[in-house]
Amino acid sequence: MSILILAEDIDASADTVLGALLERGAVVHRVNTAWFPAQLSISAELRGERWTGRIQTTSRVIDIEEITAVWYRTPRAYQFPADLSPAERGHANLEAKYGLGGMLSSLPVRWMNHPSRLADAAYKPVQLVFASQCGLRVPATVITNEADTVREFARDGKTVSKVFGSNTLLEEGVRKISNRPSRRRRRGRAPAHGQNGPGLRRDRLRGRPGWGVDVPGDQRGWPVRIHRG
Repeated sequence: MSILILAEDIDASADTVLGALLERGAVVHRVNTAWFPAQLSISAELRGERWTGRIQTTSRVIDIEEITAVWYRTPRAYQFPADLSPAERGHANLEAKYGLGGMLSSLPVRWMNHPSRLADAAYKPVQLVFASQCGLRVPATVITNEADTVREFARDGKTVSKVFGSNTLLEEGVRKISNRPSRRRRRGRAPAHGQNGPGLRRDRLRGRPGWGVDVPGDQRGWPVRIHRG
């Protein structure tokens, strides 16, 4: 029995969890998917209803059948030889995604969290609908790339502008990070950049605590109270 951690090389959180698991006597394998294919190889065979075989790195051999849990922490993009053309690189990436990634995704083990569930949860509009269905109070929200719609929605009080995906932007080799959502008074101008793609704006709930729920297992949830300034 072993635990597979998919994480990048430098990750303090993964380091802490790895240490705690080792102290408890667990067999843990930490793998960075960016090692594939230069420093990571796979040999898997379908037998019955599951894959068997091995995942091999420069320092260890992992028995696929022995994996009982996977922590999908921060896996990184596969790294292919620099001499590949863009078309070849794109093809190789898809093959690795659906081959190696697909094999791992099929394992009947405990996941935290399964990549398919993570992909579903990544859509903020889906999150808001699901939260409302669960009885949570969801602020008035609009998705639009029309300036007039923003002005109409932002007629009184204040709103918050939020991104749908990552808050990081890679520009000229420099990764830039936005640490806080954009706040605008409703009588302010609609942002011009919103016309280039759909944007999300919602009422700003000042001073009211929010709630999150972590469910690391199948049955028990841990509520988290979020205090806003």
